[in-house]
Amino acid sequence: MTKQKTSNKKLKWILAATLCMALMAVPIVVKAYSGSFSFNIIAAVTGSYKHNLSSKATTVSQTARTRTYQNGYTTASKRYRVGIQRNGSIGVLSAGYVTAYSNNTTRSITYPKSSMAAGTYRVLVEKYDKVSDFIRVVGSGTIQQ
Repeated sequence: MTKQKTSNKKLKWILAATLCMALMAVPIVVKAYSGSFSFNIIAAVTGSYKHNLSSKATTVSQTARTRTYQNGYTTASKRYRVGIQRNGSIGVLSAGYVTAYSNNTTRSITYPKSSMAAGTYRVLVEKYDKVSDFIRVVGSGTIQQ
């Protein structure tokens, strides 16, 4: 009987130690950066360099809708795009144009680590036609690593 109690205690201790080691071995996922931006454009807008990003996969999410110049409801749709640009670079990372409607339109794109260089980035938003036609694209978004 005593040997079995000792054996059970050892087994419990081994299981508890194994569980603790397993929990410590699980990597903890921590977002390196999370920043936000907003826009209210008739043609285009370029933000300031304020997003400090690392050379990691980066997700840009955005939500937008169309409004009239006087901030009223409209049924018009407008194509627009959101891009990010690193300070000192002439290239812009963009997933192409999205169509905004009178209700919220949401889109997310993840840029792989290979396309991201560490540095300070800015957000650029532009309408496809770049014409001041009194239909605005209003929205906001986040950048996460």
